[in-house]
Amino acid sequence: MHDTMNVVKMKLLLRFETATNPWLELRALMRSAASDQKIEMLAAPVVVDRKKERTRISMQIRAVGLEHESTGPLSQAVAHAHATMVELNSASPFPEVEMMRCDVAFIDPFDMPFHELVELMKAHYLTPTRIADGSSDIGLIFDQRENGLLKHVQLGPMDRAQLMSEILRWPNENEIPDTFVFVNAGYEKVTSIAFSGDTLNKFLEEATQWQESEANRLVNELRERGG
Repeated sequence: MHDTMNVVKMKLLLRFETATNPWLELRALMRSAASDQKIEMLAAPVVVDRKKERTRISMQIRAVGLEHESTGPLSQAVAHAHATMVELNSASPFPEVEMMRCDVAFIDPFDMPFHELVELMKAHYLTPTRIADGSSDIGLIFDQRENGLLKHVQLGPMDRAQLMSEILRWPNENEIPDTFVFVNAGYEKVTSIAFSGDTLNKFLEEATQWQESEANRLVNELRERGG
């Protein structure tokens, strides 16, 4: 029985009730320049990569997002995301937060060929049908919504090449096993709250406690069946 899976990526998104201050100031300049107080901005996200930290920051009109790739413990990724968001808020205070979302991608190696892992997951999750029996891969998505909260799970078999080409921006081939179960656990909360380090920390603790528990439960069920 596994108690801890390997974390490969964490994503954090904060969406705000209004535009952030830099965008509001730029819009004010545009309206003044055009002598038109009805002009609205349509702008692509401003993206900054911190390659040494394997981190991407995306700043939008009403949102800020972070992606961080890591092979360390989940607590390390959480601390990095928290510190980065607090740093950004110090540079330009965030408006009221209306939604927070955290996604964590886990992998757990299985000592079997990819096609056998596919068959194991099909047997565990799917009723035999013509289309299921003939499939060479499988991907599953489960969503649960309740009281402004969304719990999202995506899982399936995966190999090194797929993870490197579809999920990771800065992959290290030596850190990735040949074949594994991939689990992405998303935790989204609709809220209306002022941003603070304590507020973010409480959300991240709540999210990652469920994410780690759910990912371990799913993989342990597969191992008990035959992995």
